[in-house]
Amino acid sequence: IITVSYNHEQYIHQTIESVLNQTFSDFEYLIVDGNSTDNSRKIIEKYTKNLRIKPIYQKSNEGVASSLNEGFRNAKGEFLGYINSDDFYLENTLKHVENIFSNNPSIDLIFGNAYIINNKNIVVKDFISKNFSIKRLKIGEYLVCQQATFLKKKIFDQTNGFNPLNKRSWDFELFADMVKMGAKFKRIDNFLGCFRIHEGTITSKGSNENRKKNRDHIYNKYFTKPLTLSERIEKIFIYFFDRLNVRFIFSKFKIPYYKLIKIKISYNEKKN
Repeated sequence: IITVSYNHEQYIHQTIESVLNQTFSDFEYLIVDGNSTDNSRKIIEKYTKNLRIKPIYQKSNEGVASSLNEGFRNAKGEFLGYINSDDFYLENTLKHVENIFSNNPSIDLIFGNAYIINNKNIVVKDFISKNFSIKRLKIGEYLVCQQATFLKKKIFDQTNGFNPLNKRSWDFELFADMVKMGAKFKRIDNFLGCFRIHEGTITSKGSNENRKKNRDHIYNKYFTKPLTLSERIEKIFIYFFDRLNVRFIFSKFKIPYYKLIKIKISYNEKKN
């Protein structure tokens, strides 16, 4: 498991606890800190007595993609997962992932769903992943939850890694590279992690202009022509098809429920 850390002293202990206290324990945990200026490194140091934790302290903040590349390339496990230092896994996530890969040996990458939470761990809504393919990439109808994504290291090692020049959707670009190589993906309907939205989140910082710039970059990398009329029609069809998904519809009905009930999800912390 790889965590990229940068100035998340408020949340990183929750991330670390959620990994260390998984019901599946055969893993190593690399935490790549991009020269945090808050107390993040002090918090990380408190956990280094655990032999599964391997901190990597960078001299400067090279960006998420570069830090992920360093973590992924230093990882020794057969499977890779990455969780941000302000997010966390649910209790049985790694055990569930291990079972899926064991029962589907031809699959190179799996991805599921997550809960979107606020800075108090209160659920705001569900994050439902969509299928991922080159066709969906071209028409712009794809959505993969990073907090619920796991892949084989051998397929990652065949790529050029995450693109450091892509400041927002580095993982989507990597996934497209993998699909182009013939990698097999599997979407599952299980909730595996929690994705936190707060003022410091990259997602909340991104402007519409930056989002469009990244979409255009990925599109131009793989496609030379604009969408045809039939592809535009197909885009509309897939857009509505996705929203007819029972899980997606149910998640929309749950939004007012979450606002009313205020469900709090806790990371798995075991007291010594």
